Amino acid sequence: MYIEKLKESDRGLKLNSQTLAFLDCISGLGYFLEVIDEKGYYTYISSNCTYDSTTAEELLGKHTTEAFDLTLESSILLNTLNTGKPYRNVHLKYKSAKKNKELSFLYHSFPITSNNIIIGAIAIYKYLDEVKRAIHYIDTANTIKVINTKAITQPRRDELFTFDDIICCSDQMAKTIKLAQRISKTDASVLIVGETGTGKELIAQSIHSFYKDKSQPFVAVNCAAIPETLLESILFGSTKGAYTDAVDKQGLFEEAHGGTIFLDELHTLSIEMQAKLLRVLETKTIRKVGGDKTIPVNVRVISAMNTNPIKAIKESKLKADLFYRIAVITIQIPPLSERGITDIKLLSNHFIKLMNNKLGLSIEGCSEATLNIFSNYKFPGNCRELSHIIEHSANMIDENERLIEPYHLPYYISESLSGGINTPSSPHPQLKPSQYEIGDYKIIHQKALNDFNDKFNTEYLTYVLKEFSGNISKAARAINVSRQHLHGLVTKYKIQA
Repeated sequence: MYIEKLKESDRGLKLNSQTLAFLDCISGLGYFLEVIDEKGYYTYISSNCTYDSTTAEELLGKHTTEAFDLTLESSILLNTLNTGKPYRNVHLKYKSAKKNKELSFLYHSFPITSNNIIIGAIAIYKYLDEVKRAIHYIDTANTIKVINTKAITQPRRDELFTFDDIICCSDQMAKTIKLAQRISKTDASVLIVGETGTGKELIAQSIHSFYKDKSQPFVAVNCAAIPETLLESILFGSTKGAYTDAVDKQGLFEEAHGGTIFLDELHTLSIEMQAKLLRVLETKTIRKVGGDKTIPVNVRVISAMNTNPIKAIKESKLKADLFYRIAVITIQIPPLSERGITDIKLLSNHFIKLMNNKLGLSIEGCSEATLNIFSNYKFPGNCRELSHIIEHSANMIDENERLIEPYHLPYYISESLSGGINTPSSPHPQLKPSQYEIGDYKIIHQKALNDFNDKFNTEYLTYVLKEFSGNISKAARAINVSRQHLHGLVTKYKIQA
């Protein structure tokens, strides 16, 4: 240990063997460490600290200003020693003559005290590139974790929906279900087309459940929720060394072998990714990222889109040859507004039953006035929106009320209908963007923020897409977001690209 070469009289800051061992452990993790005494002389420098031709051993015992071209004002470590002020996350640059380049560090310095007296200072720093790599690794791991919990689902067999779970009595839905049941007996690729919230995955799971046995997997993937940079390795797998921190891992196509893979929002994939997917569907083989072997896969592919596929082809958002491959059979799910009030009433009662069980309520249904509003409302979010409307209303209703009335509904429904719902005497006044009410500040403040956020996204994204003639890829690059993320926002806010 270099510290042992110093004479006892040369240092006021004494470091015992345990402290030295601890500092060496930190150094072993890739950190650089410097310790100075109360006079500014080095009493410890980790052995990995080398400055051009100067070694750590040669710097021991020297003053900070002597060891480097620094002054009392320019030295962060001396500043900490003299003021007691710690410095955190300082971007420190050092010009290396030996390496002929500028080195960047993430630098921290802290005072060392004893009985409230400063007896020295310590600096801990690391190459900035290493810190960035660590952050990238953590971000990637967290992204994959989020993807695995939100964008990818593999429900157990007993959790899968079946055709018996579909609530309807309209002729349109009856025809849709009959077609889905008939094609369930084949392995033909299926494309399900329907607006957001119509139940595309419900149909996909029902097709799988109707035909496949209990041991065969169903893997659902939301293509819009996975970053483009990770998509290929997630779908097809990766080999160790294919990219930084890559490991041997199965892709979702392998995990779905013998069963079904459901590709939701397929049209959000880039054209390049669509071409790779087409190759997999044509050859029934996959090749892992970084691998050189083809792996056969036996998977039924069910895809879904919330936009007209022919329109997507014309707008160059969907490859025509991929469409022909995935749409051997096309199932069109009608929007809720076209299914009639009977279906809306059936679904409302179903959601009410769920909320009664969840909240311990005794709601019996919707009033005639509410059903009349529902019959004229377009339900842009379809069944999913109706579920949220019922949940909202259930939280607004009083314990002694048994029917959901118009004044229990979210304010935006009244605003979207001509004439609105004018119930000034209703016991539950609705908060609108242009007015406020006395109540819980946090709730009202969050509501106002949500209103502003919706308005901003709608107006700003409409403007951006108009500037790029509806080209989502170019617009995404211009505002520094991924194509999938922008497409998700466009879908969420129903912006016409």
